[in-house]
Amino acid sequence: MIFIILSSSIFSQSGYGSTGILGNGFERILQSPCYNDFSINPGSFRDGIYSSLTPDVVFSKSGQFEWFPSSFAFSIKFRSIFNLAFSSNILYTKNFSYEFSEDSNEWDRWKQITKVKGSIVLYEGFLSLKIKNLQIGFGSGKIMGNSKRIDIFDFEKYYDIYDTSNINYNKGNSYSFGFIYNFNTLTLGTSFKIYNIDKDYFYRLNTGIGLKFNDFMNLYLSFYRLYPSIGITYKNFISGFSYNKSDEMTEKNFGYGFKIPIKKNSIVILNNIRFLDGVLDNEKKSDIDYHIGITFEFIQ
Repeated sequence: MIFIILSSSIFSQSGYGSTGILGNGFERILQSPCYNDFSINPGSFRDGIYSSLTPDVVFSKSGQFEWFPSSFAFSIKFRSIFNLAFSSNILYTKNFSYEFSEDSNEWDRWKQITKVKGSIVLYEGFLSLKIKNLQIGFGSGKIMGNSKRIDIFDFEKYYDIYDTSNINYNKGNSYSFGFIYNFNTLTLGTSFKIYNIDKDYFYRLNTGIGLKFNDFMNLYLSFYRLYPSIGITYKNFISGFSYNKSDEMTEKNFGYGFKIPIKKNSIVILNNIRFLDGVLDNEKKSDIDYHIGITFEFIQ
């Protein structure tokens, strides 16, 4: 339900109930290359030793319900200008079931039920450099995962001899570059990622700006292709909206969260809602995903 890093077509999967996961609770809502999160911009820079963990609960109109640790990040600063970082993110997960309208021909009548399960995980390492107001970073990672689709045909007269099952195994690599430049009240950011999945290449370019109004309020505006996302932080409240459209589906995402500071550390309680519209097996379908998550941030 958040801004999806890779569409279902990339993994040769069709259907809804899919969940795009990227970064911790902050990045999930803000969706901006200007915000310091290694999963979207390797130019991000954290002081000291930083780590975060985000477990998620997701459920949807199509029947998906699942709990999983969706994101982990760890970085360490050394020699005052370098960051070494590692992150693990679930890019994509599916766990849903759809029942289609009853169909028939001259010899029988049947119902079709489609079930999909699986997930794609990205493990990445990063090196970032900070020189005055400029942050530059590079990243490389491994992609692993699989998905299973089961089509069940419930006939009235005959056995389900046409039931099918298919498993797709996905593996590959990712490479990324990004920078962030900080002015007094303005931040510019860009991240570029290349995904080599099963010998196919995919690209993602994110650009954005961040505006600091005062010590309490920040505005983030970013673009993936020509589709926008906007995020606002006000004291310990976070909110955001994004819109994305592909050949297969249209997504509208809304999220909000609350930050609870605990000395240098913090806990972020977040909620995301994603609205999906598209075509599944030549039928128009829609779905709504609901996410409830908690991000634990630790700074030393």
